[in-house]
Amino acid sequence: GKGSKRPDDAEGNKQSYFCGVRMLGFNKNITGIYIGSKAIVAVEAARAGGIWALKRHFTASVPEPLSLEMLKDCFKRMTSSGIKAGKVSLSISDTLVSAVFMDINELPRDAGEAYEIVRWKAAKWLNRSPKELRAAYQAYEGNGKTRVLVAAISEETAALYEAALSAAGMTVARINIHSFNLDNLLAEGAALSGNFSVVSAMDGFISVRIFKDGVLDFYRCKPVEGREEEIPKELGASFLSYRGKNPDIPLDRIYFFEGQDAVEASVGKISSVQAERIRTESLVRLNGFTMSQGVDVPGLLAALGALAGI
Repeated sequence: GKGSKRPDDAEGNKQSYFCGVRMLGFNKNITGIYIGSKAIVAVEAARAGGIWALKRHFTASVPEPLSLEMLKDCFKRMTSSGIKAGKVSLSISDTLVSAVFMDINELPRDAGEAYEIVRWKAAKWLNRSPKELRAAYQAYEGNGKTRVLVAAISEETAALYEAALSAAGMTVARINIHSFNLDNLLAEGAALSGNFSVVSAMDGFISVRIFKDGVLDFYRCKPVEGREEEIPKELGASFLSYRGKNPDIPLDRIYFFEGQDAVEASVGKISSVQAERIRTESLVRLNGFTMSQGVDVPGLLAALGALAGI
């Protein structure tokens, strides 16, 4: 579409925290599931006193590559552990998705028609057939046009997850990527405002999101699996790209998540902006679970963020 950016360097102007398309109706009795390349995490939690309180938790290591039978087995063990069957909100790797901003003259009011137009335009931009893609999007109005942030995943991948979950008595209410789920979680549990960036390194990739006046203005994701020494380079490229196009917009803070030492060290090398660690206990009450008991922290937070975006 007109004004589209490269999928790995998507930019927009007035975008709220991305939450994607809700494929089914809202339901409070829902499970958040993180699917990573090396682990799967499921959480049941509830908001209590302004923070998420963990009710149940499941973590399992998984081999690569993910297969239907392996996922079926994992999800069945998940429900056997006490995680209830029913509706789930999925968090998947950023590397599985192409993200792009597009300008569309007008979207129909009918949600189904609007979705098909967005999916068709995204497929055309990505040189794919619309039938091959599943899309989530967020739209907003500005300057007489509709600006749309689209995240597109292959239909084959989405169907793989749905089939495996269905075998365990689960249905997908929503799919979103790890980065946007983490931002959903922060939107609920942290007082972030002004111009700031959120940086996360997880599941073999580094992701940079920059918010202008509290709304998403820049997103970039790059794989770094086995090349963690390149994290400073990728962070520097992200901030340089944004500043080159927005020289008059200073950043107030750069936030990163607890336990991500490589990110903390890298931020100090490439930017003089104040860096601030987001502590896990500010977002979730573990209720007896400890990190030494095998809680996958990035996965746990992404799974909680999947709940926060509902």
